[in-house]
Amino acid sequence: LEKAKQRSWIEYGSAVPNLIAGLYNAKTGDEFAEKRSILAQRIQRPEEEIELPFFSGEKFHMIDGAWGTMWRYFAVFEQIGGFDMPQSGEKISEWCSKVMVRPSVVSASLNDYSGRLKKFLKNRNSYVSTLIRV
Repeated sequence: LEKAKQRSWIEYGSAVPNLIAGLYNAKTGDEFAEKRSILAQRIQRPEEEIELPFFSGEKFHMIDGAWGTMWRYFAVFEQIGGFDMPQSGEKISEWCSKVMVRPSVVSASLNDYSGRLKKFLKNRNSYVSTLIRV
């Protein structure tokens, strides 16, 4: 039952990368704000399901790594500024902080992930492009 619960939340999270793409492809500030609101609602929903310190308690599972790949985007968005993502709940924030320091999650991204993502976003010629100061 626990594995099924985790799989369902992985599936739920699988829509997040497309929502992130919608956010960084938004052409106007209004479209960006609309996409940001939809994304924020999506990422806040698992709050009540989390059993800290990881999603299902003490043990790190696939669900933690799956969501960790999405949170890398948000760390870069915070560096850029202007995203004003609504705060996630306490549990999500703590879960994220535990997952993002795991060696397996840290080593899963390319060197200079932040710089590469900023360059990619700058080249989108979208609203997000205007937020990046290089």
